[in-house]
Amino acid sequence: MKFASPIAKPFAFLLLLLATSTCSTSCGEEQAKEVAAKLAEICRKHDVPAMSVAVVDANGLVKSQCFGLRKRGTSNKVELSDRFPLGSCTKSMTATLVAVMVDAGKIDWETSIGDVWPKATDDHLHPKLRTITLEDLLSHQSGLPGNISDISGQAWVSFFEEKQSPVLERRRMLKLVLSKAPTQPQGTFSYSNLGYAIVSAMIETRARESFESLMKKHVFDPLEMRSADFRSMKSAKQIQPPLLWGHAQSGEPVDPRTLGAENPTVYAAGGTVHLSIEDYAKYPPIHLRW
Repeated sequence: MKFASPIAKPFAFLLLLLATSTCSTSCGEEQAKEVAAKLAEICRKHDVPAMSVAVVDANGLVKSQCFGLRKRGTSNKVELSDRFPLGSCTKSMTATLVAVMVDAGKIDWETSIGDVWPKATDDHLHPKLRTITLEDLLSHQSGLPGNISDISGQAWVSFFEEKQSPVLERRRMLKLVLSKAPTQPQGTFSYSNLGYAIVSAMIETRARESFESLMKKHVFDPLEMRSADFRSMKSAKQIQPPLLWGHAQSGEPVDPRTLGAENPTVYAAGGTVHLSIEDYAKYPPIHLRW
């Protein structure tokens, strides 16, 4: 079975808008109608199955709206409570979690891969990767390839099977990738999902707690993002209708319960969070207030 590159399939789109001001109730109602009309226009013009939108300011949610169908070719309308895949916007949450860990003294921006695993031999940790820091990884300047698939297509496919816990899957990933030399000069920007997977392994090693648990404890729960969770094949198979389907570039619906429909758990830090648009709207205000 062949799987697409990670975060490549466009699912029903989720869009977040940032507002700098609010207005009266009547004004708000009028703006809500305008947003609904604009969503309908965009979906029809670009043949997008569905969109959800939230407008926020530093105080929180201003308004939200959605339009479209959960699955192309059906009459099943999308709702604000539907949990969209956040995709690579998960990376911002990962960076936020790292900041929390830095403040707690668990790790530092300049902590290197070699600092986290000091006993690793050169056979398991390539000398040129030993000095790569957390900041290098978060800013896509580590020199690492973009994805596991760039190192081994066969290994990448095997991660979709999710035979072990996410923590153990990341350990398996480390054994595969850390022994290889970087493919780009360190300090040069090169987008890397793989880098974020390594970040998650670094912080869970230092904190002695899984990345998923840390994210829930320090981001999801404090912000009351009750719908937020990490997608896995196990959780996908437990989803009950009505389902929010993904859609391939061809426009064909993709059953979210199928193998390869989304990224495997090893990429949790780079793009497996699912949540509703109104829960997502609780996240940006903490940054707008800084």
